[in-house]
Amino acid sequence: MPAMRRSRRDRARARGELGKKVAMCHLTLGEKGHPKTCASEYAALKREEAEAAAKVIGAKVCFLPYEDGLLPVNDEVKFAIAGVIRDCKPDLIITHHSRSIHKDHVSCHLNVPDAVFYAAVKASLLTTNPITVPVFCSPRTGRTARDSSPNSFWSER
Repeated sequence: MPAMRRSRRDRARARGELGKKVAMCHLTLGEKGHPKTCASEYAALKREEAEAAAKVIGAKVCFLPYEDGLLPVNDEVKFAIAGVIRDCKPDLIITHHSRSIHKDHVSCHLNVPDAVFYAAVKASLLTTNPITVPVFCSPRTGRTARDSSPNSFWSER
């Protein structure tokens, strides 16, 4: 089967050249995800891969300090994510869906809605300016958010 050719617009979109900025936030490095490589080496490799991928598409990348497989669902994580949201000022957040087989993905899914709320609330513990943003969390189906108003949250049922 021949390789599919991507249009110039698709290639530009992938590089972030259509006026949209991309930011990627890694809550963990997935350092326990390799059966033979030690966690610290694999974490360094995953960080390098993420930074290289971000460079290719012209994205900002950030890393939060949580351990693979142990991402909690709590206000510490939610405020950390909210800080990234305020820093990056996204138009849209794409996150994990609720039915992932990886517990960190589910924890991410549970942390993000409150983080979006905290990012929008003036009276939160954050010191930067509030921002509102819709969330898209259904990568399995490719559906878009039903309600694109600020602070909307949608997931497949």
